[in-house]
Amino acid sequence: MQTLKNYLQKYATHLTLFFTALIAFAFFATQQGYYWDDWAFAWARDHLGAEGLINIFNATRPIRGYWEGVLTLFLGTKPAAWQFYAIFIRYLASLALWQLLKTLFPEKKAQNTLAAFFFLLYPGFTQQPLAVTYHYAWTLLALFFLSLTLMLQAVQNSRLRSLKIVISVLLSVFVPLGAEYFFGLELLRVLFIWIALTTTFPDLKERLQKTLAFYAPYLIAIAAYLYWRFFLYKDTIYAAQDQVNLSIKGIWTQLWDALPLVSIGAWMKVFVQPFSPESGLSPRLALVMGAILLAGTFLLASLFKHLFKSETDQVSTRKNDWAWPLLSIALILAAGIPFYAVNFPVELTFPEDRFTFPFMMGVSMLLAWLFSLIKNKTQRFTLAALLISLAITTHIYNGDIYRREWRLQRLFAQQLFWRAPDIAPGTLILAEDDGVFPHNDDEAFAFLVNWAYKPEQTSNELDYEYFYLSARLGGDLPSIKGGEPVFKDHFAATFEGNTDQVLLLHFSPPSCLRILDPLYDADILVAPRDVENVEMGSLTLPRVLEPALSLSNPRELISKNNDDFNPPEWLFGAEPERNWCYYFEKADLARQDEDWEKIAKLGDKAFNIPYAPADAAEYLPFVEAYARLRRYEDAQELTILAAEKNPALRPIFCALWQRMTKNGVFGRNNTLLHEMQDELIYCPLY
Repeated sequence: MQTLKNYLQKYATHLTLFFTALIAFAFFATQQGYYWDDWAFAWARDHLGAEGLINIFNATRPIRGYWEGVLTLFLGTKPAAWQFYAIFIRYLASLALWQLLKTLFPEKKAQNTLAAFFFLLYPGFTQQPLAVTYHYAWTLLALFFLSLTLMLQAVQNSRLRSLKIVISVLLSVFVPLGAEYFFGLELLRVLFIWIALTTTFPDLKERLQKTLAFYAPYLIAIAAYLYWRFFLYKDTIYAAQDQVNLSIKGIWTQLWDALPLVSIGAWMKVFVQPFSPESGLSPRLALVMGAILLAGTFLLASLFKHLFKSETDQVSTRKNDWAWPLLSIALILAAGIPFYAVNFPVELTFPEDRFTFPFMMGVSMLLAWLFSLIKNKTQRFTLAALLISLAITTHIYNGDIYRREWRLQRLFAQQLFWRAPDIAPGTLILAEDDGVFPHNDDEAFAFLVNWAYKPEQTSNELDYEYFYLSARLGGDLPSIKGGEPVFKDHFAATFEGNTDQVLLLHFSPPSCLRILDPLYDADILVAPRDVENVEMGSLTLPRVLEPALSLSNPRELISKNNDDFNPPEWLFGAEPERNWCYYFEKADLARQDEDWEKIAKLGDKAFNIPYAPADAAEYLPFVEAYARLRRYEDAQELTILAAEKNPALRPIFCALWQRMTKNGVFGRNNTLLHEMQDELIYCPLY
């Protein structure tokens, strides 16, 4: 029993950091999937193997391709495996920082521990669920901390000094080669050596000589890296020759904007807890988060008081007490150098909050130092525990946001599968739904579609492409005229097609997914001018899509049946319960082939369950089917019901009746049209 107690005492910080990481980040790990760049990396891993990973990272991070290939052997492609791996690496990075601070400031046990907790839970970075994309950054941070720790150990103790310096120097080269994010921190390595030698060499001249002697191999490594980066390595989209644009005024402006954001702004986020109904938080999760907030504050405060009960409350008078706050400030100031040099904005919004990575260390250390100024130990540890618990619940809520978006991605995929069981190769899908998926882009959906419809593909030539029209028009998409060639290089794979093979897609839940057809959707409502984002749940078409409607050709590009269609269930989930959207999608699919009897059967079954649409415009195919089958009363009843649900749809339904009359559906008798015009009132000129 005593042995177990001693073990727990010795590894209390390790275990507490570990369980804190699990609670904060693993709550929804099994219910999160792929987002943004995750899709391209995961697709390349699954379809092209190590060669594909090397190719995709050659244009950005050459070393990473080989590292990802090794990890694939152990982790495969399942999203959950990568979620837990990224959480573990984040935990290791916080542990590595703790060990570094213990080596540099061995007497500041409480500050070291608090800094590790603040680093682990830094709330400015909200993209932890992008595990496939960002596990690499946590790995580089952990290696950077390890390099500093080995260097300090070599400085402080001659035992195995040469070996530690060699490993440390190699890591100091590997980290910036892996990513430039932490180059600004690397420039401050000399400051760590200076602080480590403070006690041993109080004479400034002697300390300076020793500092330079220890720093010399790292300085050579930095010079070699800069030479390689600027003069040798040119085959990259982040080529330094083209990107770097140093301007004192520009750097000062960015620094002035970034500092309050990454420090005060980041930690202020924990005080905006999402317990209001508008947040989308379920009552059950709100209750769990409240319990974690209360229990976490009490337990962590008790743990801190127990672990550091022997520490004095008196402010130390050691000469190097200035070292901690000054080092923290220096780290914050230097962290953004790689981004200031290329004019990348440091913000707290997706996706720019990834640039907060190098700021985490300095901000966490500065925050821990500020807490050390609170002399009353009980107050200090209670307030720190409260802040940590608030950060935990903030990350839990953030994880829930990503969980809901993953569920929405799967909903999108399932509705697409219902509507289009087979899409002709070479098809370009145009959409404008980026507001629906805030942590994705059109490149992500290009790989989603290709993975679904070509799960066994081993070629780097994509059969399908997915463009947000506003983002690609005038670039990858030259124009919205027919016959225009389209080429897109995703680094991992390429697409080549033309605008003769286009599907126009609109997804705005709770409305069902729509693949638009100029024959039936010419009268669809279009968003007013200057309205960029259409409110979710409306069938209103974003104005940017309107000119492309004539290109959409579902009747030629979508087949009714595909017995071989089998998207990976582990990725997209099992087919959900057949709700209203199933019947609508199948009816819309049948409408492109004018199979009115099938539409009527689908409608009869759906209405008898009974199902009803969230968007009354989805009655349109059923109204037309009933009218064409001479079930006029059913068609009229549905039209009136839709108009009552959403009066703004009256012109659309009236246009439908006008089109059917013009096409001779009612023969020469215009009575039905006149009745519906009188009922609907607001009708286009006929």
